[in-house]
Amino acid sequence: MRREDSDDDEGSALTITPGTTGDLDGLAAALSGIELASKAPENSSGYQGVGNPGGPDTILARALAGIAEDASTPPPPARAQPRRSPRLKPFPATPAGTGGVGDGEEFRKPKLVVRYKRENVTPAASAANTPEKGTPKESFETARESFSEVKEDEDGQEESSPAPVSVATLASRYVVVEPEVDEEEKEKDRQPPSTSPAVKPPVHRKPRSKVKTKPRDPSSFAAFREMRREQVKATAKASDAEEEADALASMFEKKVSVEDTPSRRGGRKAPARAVREGDDVGVVGLCYSDVMELHEGPSHHFERPARHAVTVARMRKDGLEEKCDLIAAREATDEELLTCHSREHLEYVANAFDRTSDEKVQGVGDIYWTEHTERCARTAAGSACAATDAVASGTHHRAFAVVRPPGHHAECARAMGFCFYNNTAVAARAALTAHPHVNRVLLLDWDVHHGNGIQDVLYRDDRVMYVSLHRYGDGFYPGTGAMEETGAGEGAGYNVNVPWTEKGLGDADYLAAFDLVIDPIAKSFDPDLVIIAAGFDAAEGDPLGGMKVTDQGYALMTERLVSLAGGKCVAALEGGYGLTATASAAAATLGAMLGYATPPLSSRRRPKRSTVETLGKIIEVHKERWPVLASEEHRRRFRSALEMTRVAGKERNAGELEN
Repeated sequence: MRREDSDDDEGSALTITPGTTGDLDGLAAALSGIELASKAPENSSGYQGVGNPGGPDTILARALAGIAEDASTPPPPARAQPRRSPRLKPFPATPAGTGGVGDGEEFRKPKLVVRYKRENVTPAASAANTPEKGTPKESFETARESFSEVKEDEDGQEESSPAPVSVATLASRYVVVEPEVDEEEKEKDRQPPSTSPAVKPPVHRKPRSKVKTKPRDPSSFAAFREMRREQVKATAKASDAEEEADALASMFEKKVSVEDTPSRRGGRKAPARAVREGDDVGVVGLCYSDVMELHEGPSHHFERPARHAVTVARMRKDGLEEKCDLIAAREATDEELLTCHSREHLEYVANAFDRTSDEKVQGVGDIYWTEHTERCARTAAGSACAATDAVASGTHHRAFAVVRPPGHHAECARAMGFCFYNNTAVAARAALTAHPHVNRVLLLDWDVHHGNGIQDVLYRDDRVMYVSLHRYGDGFYPGTGAMEETGAGEGAGYNVNVPWTEKGLGDADYLAAFDLVIDPIAKSFDPDLVIIAAGFDAAEGDPLGGMKVTDQGYALMTERLVSLAGGKCVAALEGGYGLTATASAAAATLGAMLGYATPPLSSRRRPKRSTVETLGKIIEVHKERWPVLASEEHRRRFRSALEMTRVAGKERNAGELEN
């Protein structure tokens, strides 16, 4: 606003003298009688309009009066603090009863905070504080409509200039935000500053949310879910407690003492085992020696000394060693080795390592040689013979020999597959030679690889029945062990191969082989001694086997074997190249030999149909030599097993495999 006839550049600023009447006072007086069109806020009585203390005419008048007073007041000194929204000055007092503000009392407008800064709002009115969390937010378009009324032209297009808005309407849309003071900050301000010289710098953390969580509605789904979870947990705990109490009561009734056993791999719960007080399993022997760890090859080789060390350590940790009688390890004699190997082979193993060479490890094919190889191989075969001799002589009832290197691949005149001397075959022949009352030996090999060496040595011997469960086909090592390989000469029918043509088989498949093939033939053979070529590379977790036999499966197979030959059973370690898997399975086998009872498999764990079909073919191959396989009782058992694996939509006639 300028005076008349004044130049824009040379004109002086407008000044107002307090206590005098000027142009602004006249403008305020003129506008006091005009009623604005916009809606004004109602007062407590509900009346609005001209003359009302809260009406728009008086609001505009007071605002203009405040502007006039501000113009006469000198500007405040500059401050270093950040600029904030200026507060409104108090309106001048008016005589009581004249319609002024407060009827003689001063009125101060509360501080207004604008939520959105828009170009059509003056800077003094748009400087807003940050809104408190939890306050309802408006979108950009809502804010735009809140501060301006957009009009459309005749063509339907929006005009660029906003519509004028009254002061009362604008003031009614402001949101007053009370600053929230944290109680923790107040407490910190009251505390005196620390005078300790060693003050840690403040840690800048993300501030906690100010939003208060609503109380949980008991009828909501979340509350119902939590309630159900608590009920299920309580029910499960009560059920477990009842089952444990019932199991303990049953054990006490049967006079059974509970023993701790090694846990199963993969975090699964170990099966409960117990030893009956009335059953005497006799003396169980354990044979091992650190000498067999001297045969050490490349660090990456699967057949390494740790196999022996970890297995023995596991048996000690589980308390199995203290329940056994230790059998001294020894080297095999030439007489024992010559029962299975040629003299040329013995000389070859003794002289294969070149001691004049600087190489500490020398390899030939799939085996390696060191200066200790011949001694370790003799100790492995001799320890298997010592354990077998202890059981055959009657000083021990059962025995486990932790030996290496393995032996079931060693043929009569060839070392192969990590093997130099055939440990279990030598032990079987030595027992037949040294003990006249031992006439028949069952040698069962559950190593995942076929024991081509054992088959080669015993193929024509009817005194030793060799049974092997192994993977076969697809180039799997060593490539031998077809079901048609049944023996020759006097040994015809005494070589039983159970070749698995697929990997991934587990406990149910192996036990089905015992039910349908091994148990009937073994009982008909009626052995005087049982020897297990205990390779654990079919165990779940082995890097080479590809099978899924668990500790429970090995324990159950051991229980089947110790039920033969009056319980006289010897186990000798063969393969197994996963350290944890091998040690755990070996401990489960020794536990079963000690008399620990293992629960049967769940009825939901059934063999594959392909497994039963393979077993049916094996029955056809051996039923002429072993008539028990052709009996009506066994045929019903086979049909029942085949029916268990029947899949809906893929029915077959069970007689196709029986004829």
